[in-house]
Amino acid sequence: MIYQTKMVPTGLLAIGLALFALPLHLSGGEPAEMYLKQLRANRYYDMALIYLDRIEKGAPASDEIRSSLQLERAQTYLEIAGSTRVPAVRDDNFLKAEAALRSFIDQQKDHPRVAEARMQLGKLLLTRAVVLLERKDIDDAQRDAARGSLDAAAQVFDQIVEDLRGKLKDMQGNKIDPSDSAALALRERYRGEFLGANLLGGDVRERAGDTFPKDSPERVKRYDAALAKYKELAEKYSSLLPGAQAAFFIGRVQEKKGDSAAALIAYENTLRQPDVEALRPAKTEAAARAVDILMSNSPPKVKEAIALGAPWLGGLRPNERSLPEWQVLRTALAKAYVASAADQKPADARKTKSTARSLLVAATKVPGPHLDEARQLLGDIGVEVAEESAAPVEAPKSYAEALASCRELVEAAKLSALPIEVLKQEIARGGDNVDELKKQLADAQADVENRYQVASSIIQQGLSLTTGEDTQETINQGRFFLAWLESQRERYWEAAVVGEFVARRFPTDALALQCGLVALNAYQSMLQAADESRQAALMRKIEPLAVFLSEKWPEDPNSASAANLLVQISMLDKRWDDAEKYLVKLPSDSPARAKFQNLLGQFLWNEYQQQVKEQQTEKAAATLERSMQQLDAGLQLVQREGVDNTTLLSALLLSKAKLQNDDAKAALSILENETYGPLNRLKGEGALSPPGQGFVPDTYRTALQALVSQLKDGGDGDKLLPKAKGMMSDLRTALESEPDSGKKLIGIYYSLAKDIRQQIENAKPNEKAKLIDAVKLFLVNVGQQSTDPATTHWVAQTFMEMGESAMGNTPPPATGQAKALLEAAANELQTLLDKPGDDADAVRQIRFELATTSRMMGDYKQAINQFEQILKEKNSMIDAQVQAALSYQQWALSPGFNPKYVKNALNSAMSGARPDAARKNTIWGWGKLAKLAQGKPAFEATFFDARYRIAECMYLTGQRSPEASDKAKYAERAEKVILGTLQLYPELGGPEDVQRNDQLIRQAQKAQAKPVTGLPK
Repeated sequence: MIYQTKMVPTGLLAIGLALFALPLHLSGGEPAEMYLKQLRANRYYDMALIYLDRIEKGAPASDEIRSSLQLERAQTYLEIAGSTRVPAVRDDNFLKAEAALRSFIDQQKDHPRVAEARMQLGKLLLTRAVVLLERKDIDDAQRDAARGSLDAAAQVFDQIVEDLRGKLKDMQGNKIDPSDSAALALRERYRGEFLGANLLGGDVRERAGDTFPKDSPERVKRYDAALAKYKELAEKYSSLLPGAQAAFFIGRVQEKKGDSAAALIAYENTLRQPDVEALRPAKTEAAARAVDILMSNSPPKVKEAIALGAPWLGGLRPNERSLPEWQVLRTALAKAYVASAADQKPADARKTKSTARSLLVAATKVPGPHLDEARQLLGDIGVEVAEESAAPVEAPKSYAEALASCRELVEAAKLSALPIEVLKQEIARGGDNVDELKKQLADAQADVENRYQVASSIIQQGLSLTTGEDTQETINQGRFFLAWLESQRERYWEAAVVGEFVARRFPTDALALQCGLVALNAYQSMLQAADESRQAALMRKIEPLAVFLSEKWPEDPNSASAANLLVQISMLDKRWDDAEKYLVKLPSDSPARAKFQNLLGQFLWNEYQQQVKEQQTEKAAATLERSMQQLDAGLQLVQREGVDNTTLLSALLLSKAKLQNDDAKAALSILENETYGPLNRLKGEGALSPPGQGFVPDTYRTALQALVSQLKDGGDGDKLLPKAKGMMSDLRTALESEPDSGKKLIGIYYSLAKDIRQQIENAKPNEKAKLIDAVKLFLVNVGQQSTDPATTHWVAQTFMEMGESAMGNTPPPATGQAKALLEAAANELQTLLDKPGDDADAVRQIRFELATTSRMMGDYKQAINQFEQILKEKNSMIDAQVQAALSYQQWALSPGFNPKYVKNALNSAMSGARPDAARKNTIWGWGKLAKLAQGKPAFEATFFDARYRIAECMYLTGQRSPEASDKAKYAERAEKVILGTLQLYPELGGPEDVQRNDQLIRQAQKAQAKPVTGLPK
């Protein structure tokens, strides 16, 4: 026999947030406790927290509650978390509750409620993990956080188990007086908590295993740890409820591990447990899982499955008929019956299928994860799947009578529906009679629904009365009515099954396409309401049906909606060939064709961007060409009145694509197009709203980039200059109403300067110098004719970027054309500093750029002095710290630098320099930069660059040292730095970083007279 003991169920639904509503041992005679309890019961949580604060400061309360303040706070925070639907509020209160519980446990180690607090903490960590894992959009970081929470919960439950194990040992045998009811109750409570913690310890390990990929060794490791917990319970406490429950959990874990045989033994063992109420859910689920395992054998063990599942299902109680686990068993057993019917004689097979149908009809009336499979099986058995109690109506005597009656009821329902929209409009307008109008609306809707229900019932009865005198055409008319009616009643699965049946079984029927479209729309309606687990199954139904409809009726305009849907599905799945194939099925003059052609071009552009990022050069070029074709075709189909946000975005992307292909003239022409060009459609009379906040700046940036690009193609600077000034003016006007418009304008110009530099670097060698000269002349003219500080700053930044690009890989000081460009940049920057604005950050940025220009021109001392002043104001300016360290490093290697100070300069680059009054270096150096940047995604590039620079400085220290022994010594240190980085980050900072580290470690190995092997493979 099974003896029940107090424990907490471990299923997700059983855990919930209700787990936190544990009894607080309140005494009815204590006003403070009663008041606190009442506050929480009425959800006055803020007042409850204030009251606890007052008790802490001396308000009257019992010693018990005064010693448990942190536990009471935790309970309050948990109730807040349980009552809110706002994730941020819930998560914040979870954290507060955890802090309060840990504080109580740490500070009140001997408190009688410390075990309760630990249990609360473990359940909190478990629930927080469950909440994270239930998110539809969970990412790897959240999954890792959930796993960490589960691991922490496991430690808490283990601690509870060990603590209570000792206490229970002290209470064994005759150590408690049988007449001491309080001591006996305490032992019973400890035993329940001990077993509950053991079971939960297995549960959290099992859940942690679920978070790993299926082929992960860590997954198996966690499952084995869970099994150890469950097996201990099953073996040592089989006569208690937790031990009996553990038998089922053993089967569940074994099944997850892929050991079906062991799982089946565990499930059968579960079913042999005594019929205790608390065990029935586990036994029912065990029966369903066991049936599935038997049916998954090859060949399926059909008889064994039925023999195992049917007896337990036969014990179904009235109060269990709508419980989810029983529907899973019904579905599993029905599958076995259907398989059994395949080998039976026709008469026996009909009876067996009838049994299966009854099980499935009952199962489909209850929501749950079984629904898709149950409905599919029901559809496979027969078409007329809707079996419900219809409104009282006189039964038809023949199919013809039913069809005529159904048609009349549908027409009547349509007439009854006419006032509904009018009533909705009247209600929306408001007025004194809104309540009366709402009542009329409800009555009208109920009348229509009733007519639909009666019509559905009649046609279903009629379909069961068909004879040889009824033609297939008229029968399919009835089926069409049934599918349509079920769709109107939002019984989408029934509508889909009937509609698809007619479309596929009778494709030559006049109503076949309409039936198919009803089914397709029903599937889509289900898809919109489905959770993520059901969406995949529905998509597997939708796509084949849509393909069937579009291919079977290619010329029928009504089938375009199927092709429309196929285009969307293909794009979402990145099946570009299929998307293009289905796209041509849409009429060229339909708005949908233009819209989806543009969307496909945009999807392809995103794919191109990803391929560029992944350095898939050939694929990227082909994808860019495809994107341009679709975008161009889509834009050509758009009429002026049909231009929308999708169109504007397509125009911008096509312009960018043309720039990528060095067709600057076409790029600008697209942006200026009268029909769809953003430069025209976003201003003037009838101006459209931009697709997003960053769209306007990006459009002007692209246009200015196209203007500058035309210079290398022989564009007339005198003609392009006024156009550029006009665009800059329009851009400034467009940003005026936005907050921080000045900073945004500077940011856009800075990005444009980077773009121009990239264009110069990508230009052919024979075009590069020509392009630099043309852009320089253009920029000089812009600077001379503008009094706008933002424009002047852009000119300076562009000169600076061009100068750095012209230097190439040559170390400072800049010479020739590069020097001239940097001098021009310095002059423009100094002009801005002579008349500084009120924005301190903007002025600091200009000073930073001027100091960087000084470094590139080889004036290292001035550059370092300028960086020091900037860093005294804002020591955390990472860009300035990087430039300062680089200045020391390059200065040490510059021609004419005193060899005696090379080591000191390189050490300053690595370890920092210019100490402040507190003897802390104002300039950090590469070492501190690497330390602070490590593990921060935003500064990943800085981290790897700093680590490389440390190794480089080490190597150069040895190479520049007059001591021969230093060469090998410092080369060895450089090699260790590189290997240390490689050990932590095998991919380093990417291919380019791998290449330069490999080159440096080879030099270091050579300096040590070691075999030159490069980075370890």
